[in-house]
Amino acid sequence: MTGGAISQPMFQFQLQAMVGTKIENTHHIRLWFHPLSAWDMSLNCQGKVDWSAGGCTAPGSASATCGPLQCSSEAVLEGPVLGESIHMVNSMKLTFGIMNPITDAAIHTITVGTNKVPHYGFFPQRVTAEVMKMDDSAPDYWGLIKLA
Repeated sequence: MTGGAISQPMFQFQLQAMVGTKIENTHHIRLWFHPLSAWDMSLNCQGKVDWSAGGCTAPGSASATCGPLQCSSEAVLEGPVLGESIHMVNSMKLTFGIMNPITDAAIHTITVGTNKVPHYGFFPQRVTAEVMKMDDSAPDYWGLIKLA
């Protein structure tokens, strides 16, 4: 593959909290795609990230569904991208909707798709991430995680 649109999700990942902690809908997660200089994704990632089938439990009845994930594209050198960017769009911020808390026992799964991959491919793929409260406090950063 030499860059361009892909029809399958780029990857899926599971979120699990450390013992004694929770990830709640008052948190968000940022994902950075490496190498940073290779990725220049769509300016609008909304609709390209979602809960995997059965990957989220919602409060209420067993048939309740989780609220949609909100996704905003970001550039490491610029932050949120609202229009055209002169920098590479190489990260995304996911804001959780209605969901039961993620704990060490309650794991949620997220599917990430994109409409544009690096021109020269993207394997092996590395992603760094951090989860934090809505006011950007209490960050928990995960270093290079190899997905491929």
